Amino acid sequence: MTSNKRQIGQQPATSNQKPATSNQKMAACPNCQQQVPEISELRFCPFCGGSLEPETAAGSEPAAPEPTPTGTVEPATPAQQFSAPSPTPQSYVPWEDRQRLGFLPAFSQTWSDSVFRPAEFFRRAPKTGNVGAALLYAILIVTTSGLLSIFWQYLFWDRFSNWQDLESIIGQEISRDILGVWALLLPFFAIISLFISSFIFHLCLMIVGSSKNGYESTLRGLCYSYGPYLFVLIPFCGGLIAGVWTFVLMIIGWRELHESTTGRVLFAVLLPFILCCGASMMLLWSFAGLYNRLSL
Repeated sequence: MTSNKRQIGQQPATSNQKPATSNQKMAACPNCQQQVPEISELRFCPFCGGSLEPETAAGSEPAAPEPTPTGTVEPATPAQQFSAPSPTPQSYVPWEDRQRLGFLPAFSQTWSDSVFRPAEFFRRAPKTGNVGAALLYAILIVTTSGLLSIFWQYLFWDRFSNWQDLESIIGQEISRDILGVWALLLPFFAIISLFISSFIFHLCLMIVGSSKNGYESTLRGLCYSYGPYLFVLIPFCGGLIAGVWTFVLMIIGWRELHESTTGRVLFAVLLPFILCCGASMMLLWSFAGLYNRLSL
């Protein structure tokens, strides 16, 4: 009897039977407030069909916009329509963007930036490439300044003693017509002097260990340092101002383009003059010794 009661009162649970509903965790539907079991796969309410996923909390990032169909273009906002694309400040020279800016605006902006803000200008200038644009800029500067110098020499011919010294050397009078020939040859002399000067200074920069970015950086730095040459517009003292100012710009330009120090670049710029002075002193010393021997 006892065994029969146990069999009748306690039926073993089969493996197919589901656990009691009371053991399941329940949660309220946020839409209809009905109690639904908390099952991770359950995304929609079985009573109202509403979503059981929690809404985006306040302050969280909004959902990403759906991608537009292929081939369609979203209309630009007013700020995007009227904002021009700004050039990259790390590698930009207005003169090399003259097709967009225009010839005169690009030239004037490059001249003012290189002359009055040289450190910022050379810091963002490309270190290599587009050498033709840099050469064209320097040739225009040198030719224009040469023509200005010729103009002043033509007006004040008698005030310039260099022509009188040349007349005494060659033994004949020089007319002002020679200035016209000199004006025609200015572009050619500008190109030759640019390449010779840049080659000499690059050798000096290599000697002091300040030629990190190669010959193109040296040539570009020299070309964009010629802006002060236009100060020859000022008669008599304009040439002195141009020479000193260009000397300073060369040091700043090569310091930034070659990522070197001011002291090293200064020594490299002065090195040709030091060598020339040393060679001149040696020649004078040799001639003085030879003269003493001959006099004895």
